[in-house]
Amino acid sequence: MKKAEKAQAEEIVRLLGQEIPRGRTNKSLRKSLISVKNSVKNEIQVRTEAVFLPYKACMWDSLESVWKAADEDPDCDAYVVPIPYFDRNPDGSFREEHYEGDLYPDYVPVTRYDEYDFQNRRPDMIFIHNPYDDCNYLTGVPPPSSIQRT
Repeated sequence: MKKAEKAQAEEIVRLLGQEIPRGRTNKSLRKSLISVKNSVKNEIQVRTEAVFLPYKACMWDSLESVWKAADEDPDCDAYVVPIPYFDRNPDGSFREEHYEGDLYPDYVPVTRYDEYDFQNRRPDMIFIHNPYDDCNYLTGVPPPSSIQRT
């Protein structure tokens, strides 16, 4: 905390400790609160974290333009975290696992799904390819709890 911000916070605490006559506005308190509000609004940088969870590299084009916009935003940290997918048996169970993290274009920085810590990073946005995965009879992705193996 900067000295000026600390001094303003201390002044607010001091002013709040005073008894304010009913129906009257404490001008000094209001001035300090406006100053703190402006300081928070203008000086505290807010960063957004966006995670993209593609599973088939051949479908990357459907997320790429959104990722590019997020990646170019100076206030956004964008991560491409390809997840594994499975071929499905006729009964819907999973068969062979596939991971295509090495098939994305060279300009796309890829983070392995088992290296991105969702629980600690807590991304603000998550983009997925497969919102109706339960209707796909050919392939499927594992449940979220099994994507990150710790």
